[in-house]
Amino acid sequence: MENEFINEFSQEEKEIAFWLLQNGFAVTPMQALRFMKAARENDCNDEVSNAFTIKILLDRGFATESFGDLTSDLPVVTEEDVMNALNHAIDTAKNRIAMWKDVPRDTDLLTMKAIKTIQIVDTVIAPRTEKKDDSLALKIAEPFLRSDVEIVYQTFPMVKDFSESAPETWESNKSEILDRIQAGKNVAFLTLGDPMFFSTFIYIFERLKSEVKIETIPGVPAFLAIASQIGKPVVFGDEILSIIPATAEESKIDRALKTSDSVVMMKVYKNFPTIIDALETNQMIDDAILISRCGLEDEKRIENLKSHADEKLNYLSTILTRRNK
Repeated sequence: MENEFINEFSQEEKEIAFWLLQNGFAVTPMQALRFMKAARENDCNDEVSNAFTIKILLDRGFATESFGDLTSDLPVVTEEDVMNALNHAIDTAKNRIAMWKDVPRDTDLLTMKAIKTIQIVDTVIAPRTEKKDDSLALKIAEPFLRSDVEIVYQTFPMVKDFSESAPETWESNKSEILDRIQAGKNVAFLTLGDPMFFSTFIYIFERLKSEVKIETIPGVPAFLAIASQIGKPVVFGDEILSIIPATAEESKIDRALKTSDSVVMMKVYKNFPTIIDALETNQMIDDAILISRCGLEDEKRIENLKSHADEKLNYLSTILTRRNK
């Protein structure tokens, strides 16, 4: 009988039911499916009414202790209120599932600790490079966020020495975060890769660490994701590995290349021809592989760097290479 009931539902309805279960609208898979059937038939039965009346009252700020007090002055919750809440939950699930199917592969690289954390916070800080842009970090994390979480966009333009050249922007972003923390909210700052590695978060961290308690959750840096994806070891034994921002001064890049056995070159986007010349001078061009926007829909892989010297690259471009033997 149970299997027959389950088979009444489409794959989409089962996915929505699973989302309802994951997000606390139902306590068992079968109850979630019964809620789907109730919505389909516009049936405000006792099970639906009891579950969503409690949710409505909680959303309106009434504590659970008052539910059992017959003398408490609870507002009336109508059948229309209940069905509206159920249908709103289902619509939210549909949007989240559609979003899930459209997210980058990087979603799979989120750690369990990161997922558990972003599922319980009150506010999420979503960094972006310009006001008109979406937040890539948010797009990756969004399938795991609660439907009622506050999302705060903060703009961090991709310019050199931004932390020194735009202090008012940093202070404004810091204040926006600090205000919420002081109001008692738990706040998460999303970032690509690892928060302590070439991350925008580092500059916010430095400004806030003396004023509030901050927990950082490790992530997977792009170069390690790339190495695993293409099957290219980063460094062996007692070799020297250098991680170099391609935005550094040419003299610094050259010194690092001369003393390294293996190299990770990040932020390769403005001076690609110069980087190619430097790698060739230091016998590192033959083994070089460039991956741009790793894990995203428009990911690009370049193995013969010299033949692509004039190609325009995205900021999220990384080279892995080693010295010729």
